[in-house]
Amino acid sequence: MSKIQARRAARANPDGYTTVSEAARATGVAARTIQRWAMQGRIASHRSGKLWRVKLHDVQQVAATLKPGRK
Repeated sequence: MSKIQARRAARANPDGYTTVSEAARATGVAARTIQRWAMQGRIASHRSGKLWRVKLHDVQQVAATLKPGRK
């Protein structure tokens, strides 16, 4: 994600939370993987009904620790 995209995402979500699908698009990580990380407590998240919202910054940090090609 470029710096410009990160700024736009932060303005759109001042609390830092975004949907799983938006985080998946921004990071290249599968949405199901992000949901799994949320359920495991690896990233900050909250759930309202079926909708998961996650901290994009946390997703980016966890994704950065993955081996290359493992997204």
